[in-house]
This record gives sequence, C-alpha cells and structure tokens, in this order.
Amino acid sequence: MLALINRIFKNIFEKIGEKFGINSVSVAGILGSLASNLLIFGTFKEMNPKGKVVCTAFGVSGAFVFGGQLGFVSGVAPEMIGAFIISKLTAGIISIVLAVWLYERENKEFSIKENGGISNEYQGRKVKTANERKSNGCLYNSQL
Repeated sequence: MLALINRIFKNIFEKIGEKFGINSVSVAGILGSLASNLLIFGTFKEMNPKGKVVCTAFGVSGAFVFGGQLGFVSGVAPEMIGAFIISKLTAGIISIVLAVWLYERENKEFSIKENGGISNEYQGRKVKTANERKSNGCLYNSQL
C-alpha cells in the first residue's frame, strides 16, 4: 500500500522531503504512520538516515491518528475526537521539527569530531574530511 502511494505521489513527496532533507520514501512513511507505524518498518531500509530518525520520531507521538487509537477514542469518548486528532498531529509535527533540529546538531558535532576538532571551514575554503580524501586517492594531510 505504501509503495503504491509512494509511486503515485513520488514527485510531490520529493519536493516536501527536500525541505527537511529526507527522501520520498520517508515522507510516504510519515503519511502511512497516520494509520499505523508498522508501515514505516517495511520501508525502513529504503530511507536515508535522517528520514529514519524523522519517521521514528513521528511514529512515537504522531502515529495512529486515523488508525486504531481513533477507533478507541470514538468508542469511549466521541466528544474528544477533535481534541485527539489536533493533539496527535501537533505532537507529531513538534517531534518532526525537534528530530530535524537534533539530527542537524548531532551531525554537525560528529563532523567536527571526525575532523579532529576542527570545523569543515578553514579560512574561507572547504577542508576535505578524511572520507573525502580517501575517496579522491589523497592519503596525506598535505594534499588538501
């Protein structure tokens, strides 16, 4: 089901994903988790690392908005359906924003640690990371 949705709306999902730095499969996973977060785990291997973090964060607080939990709320307290939907969607959006912010922050700190405590910018020019130097055949620091 999620693969079909992703195939039909791939271009739209890619545009939305570019804003957050995730791929279209991750956007489809977020959409699918509105019904059940089990849909995320079937496509987890196709998601980029940031998409995995964002989908998992949304799955904790924003999943099941239109799934089983909505059925339970409508059976127990039908007058609370509107508040339930609004609170779940708000929590899901906040979790996405927080996950993106924390991912960027941790990724930046990891990049600085990977480079021996220096940032990637050095006197206005980009300094290559160790992985970039290896991929270019550069083995020594003097060949920056």
